[in-house]
Amino acid sequence: SMSAPEGGRMKIELANDAAASVVKLLQPIDKIGVIVCPDFPVSAVTLRPARDKNPIYQQISTIRAEGGGIMVFPSMDAAHKMISGCGTRQRHIILLADGADCDEPEGTIELARRMAQERVTITTVAFGEGKDVPFLKAVAYSGKGYFYIARRAQDLKAIFTKDVMTVSKSLVIEEPFIPRM
Repeated sequence: SMSAPEGGRMKIELANDAAASVVKLLQPIDKIGVIVCPDFPVSAVTLRPARDKNPIYQQISTIRAEGGGIMVFPSMDAAHKMISGCGTRQRHIILLADGADCDEPEGTIELARRMAQERVTITTVAFGEGKDVPFLKAVAYSGKGYFYIARRAQDLKAIFTKDVMTVSKSLVIEEPFIPRM
């Protein structure tokens, strides 16, 4: 479905734009990685600091719709392995999946719980309504993240941006303080 057109562009291009919008929000000390799953998880962007953003944008722009379903557990497991030892204070995953086509879901909710215990949060974004929406909600809840439904691919950019800003805001501490020498 990601190769279908929407508003004169392919849905995958709109999803790529949404991923690039996340990169724009990141600070040089932040890290980013992107995993795609045509038939099995593949690292489209290996986990790296967001200092030099142009190569990251370039790699994201090469992601294409290749068919196949969303292999949820293998993708989450790959993301878990990618992010586990990254050494950042906050670790967050956004899982974009078709609301009606989540393959291999077994074990995903348990993995999300384990990741939450390791202080890795998970947001899920369902692309459209469907039978797998309750599952994706459960993954987000278990992963201490948020759940969103994108009814159109055009909505992804706003959803991804909102999610990253919400998650990164939790790192900001706003309270009075007295500076000391």
